[in-house]
Amino acid sequence: MPKSSKYQWVYSPSKQNKPKVPEAEKQAITQQVQTLIDTDLAPRYLHQDQHAYFQIESLFIKWHRSFIYLCYTCRLKNSEAVEAAIAEFKDSVIREAIEERFTRLEYVAPDQFNLAYFRHTGKWWTTHENITLDAALTTIREYEIYHP
Repeated sequence: MPKSSKYQWVYSPSKQNKPKVPEAEKQAITQQVQTLIDTDLAPRYLHQDQHAYFQIESLFIKWHRSFIYLCYTCRLKNSEAVEAAIAEFKDSVIREAIEERFTRLEYVAPDQFNLAYFRHTGKWWTTHENITLDAALTTIREYEIYHP
């Protein structure tokens, strides 16, 4: 008697291509998000002593395909912080400057975005789908889960 296979053929439809962001719209989106960073996030988080070892030095935007990321760069505060970090995180590699992404907007269609935040597990978690840019920026402004 022949062995039965563990595998089975199934239909796998092709993935839909994500829309490209027109250059004019990309500039308008960048300008609005940069305004949010300059007026709300930067005064609250730049050069504040919120973390024991690191200090956030800059907040900026990065585009990758149809995603716009809100990012920050942080550095170790001083040599004492380096020694304390090495003592606490013995197995981890300690770098002087770290660049992290904390919020992601995915361009879905004209004035429609998916909003996600970066979880402690290292995965992106989408919380809002197909919302306008104004609604996304208001959500980022109001909820600290989207902050660095």
